[in-house]
Amino acid sequence: MGSSASMSHIPYRDSKLTRLLSESLSGNCKTTICACINPSLMHYEETYSTLLFATRAMSVRTNALINERIELRYKEQKLQLKQQSNLQMLLAAQVQSLAQNQ
Repeated sequence: MGSSASMSHIPYRDSKLTRLLSESLSGNCKTTICACINPSLMHYEETYSTLLFATRAMSVRTNALINERIELRYKEQKLQLKQQSNLQMLLAAQVQSLAQNQ
């Protein structure tokens, strides 16, 4: 194929499917590919082409990262809502106590 330096680059097949999957194959996500093949000799070329594409796609490595900021923001909002709820319950108890004293 070429030197070891060129082996790090995975040549994508020039097709509509590759263009549709380009962000999934190189983006911040985990991707699963299901290759549908047919054992019939009549569909040999298409099956072979599909298997080659799936083999090349399997060799693509990405580093998917969890969006920590979104999770942290969610946790902060959840904590704020809990604190507001606790404050509302405390104020309701104080109002009820004042109403009973009068």
